[in-house]
Amino acid sequence: MDEEIGKNFFKQARDIWINPEAIKRQKRGWKEKKIWAAQIILFATRKPLVRLNEQVGLKIKTEEGLIVEGIDITKTDAKKTKELILNDPVKDTANVYLILFKQNWVVKFDFRYYRDTAKEHVNVAKEFFESAKENLDKKRFRPFYEECWAVAELLSACNFLLTGFKYDNHHKNIEYMKSWANLGNVKIEFSETLEKLWKLRSSARYLKSKEFEKEDRNRFVKILEEMFEFTERSIQ
Repeated sequence: MDEEIGKNFFKQARDIWINPEAIKRQKRGWKEKKIWAAQIILFATRKPLVRLNEQVGLKIKTEEGLIVEGIDITKTDAKKTKELILNDPVKDTANVYLILFKQNWVVKFDFRYYRDTAKEHVNVAKEFFESAKENLDKKRFRPFYEECWAVAELLSACNFLLTGFKYDNHHKNIEYMKSWANLGNVKIEFSETLEKLWKLRSSARYLKSKEFEKEDRNRFVKILEEMFEFTERSIQ
């Protein structure tokens, strides 16, 4: 990030999370004299958890392959750090890390919530997608549309999981995707495909009409493949 933005972000993290936590601990008899590492664990549904110093469970791997941990991290040159290694990651949380390297603070963050749950959604979507393609090959078009709808809905929900919202219901998910697409966060085709498959599902599964027989089924396969690619990039 821009240097000025980085400084402001560091100051906010210090004032909002780190200093209040340190003061609270000092009142309980905390004896640490220097903070050299902090992790702010952000939950979607409750207050953040702040870890300081050794609690962060932080290790670093240098370019030479050395593993450094504890207070020794502060003596290491950040430019020679190859990898940050974290112990005990908390599932489905966003995180902010502040690490002191040779008198300079390094800030790293990942504000994606429910990332682990989003990965599970993708894995389940893949199962439905393989079944959908098999049904397409065997000209079982009714279950094909049912499964394509499931794939589109699971992948769409990932967008909102990462921002801290869990899946609500079919109609709200469709409306969220419309808004998300209109903001330019996803392709319009993703939103349109989700809504179209919802309608074709009713046609195919509930015998509401024969509309599902008129569609280009291969086009749905192609768009769902694009949705997989986009979603997997988002959760890497």
